[in-house]
Amino acid sequence: MPEICRVCAKPIEQPARGRRKVYCSIPCRRAQEVAIDRLRGALTDVEAKIQRHTAHPSAWGNHQLPILLPKRERILVELARLTG
Repeated sequence: MPEICRVCAKPIEQPARGRRKVYCSIPCRRAQEVAIDRLRGALTDVEAKIQRHTAHPSAWGNHQLPILLPKRERILVELARLTG
């Protein structure tokens, strides 16, 4: 059974020797890298907000934390899916 590209789901012909391919082309690999960079940036932003709200507790922080914590978990799951 041929493997498929992680980005576009096209079949990939694997080389007889050497490292196995994960992407069908350079544009697919670049698209994956951009998606990972975007998620890492979003994770950094969310973690900074969480840190700010936990370092200086306030009513606004208490309102924001239930929104930010699940958002961080969703980003971590998506990052694990893309990098794993």
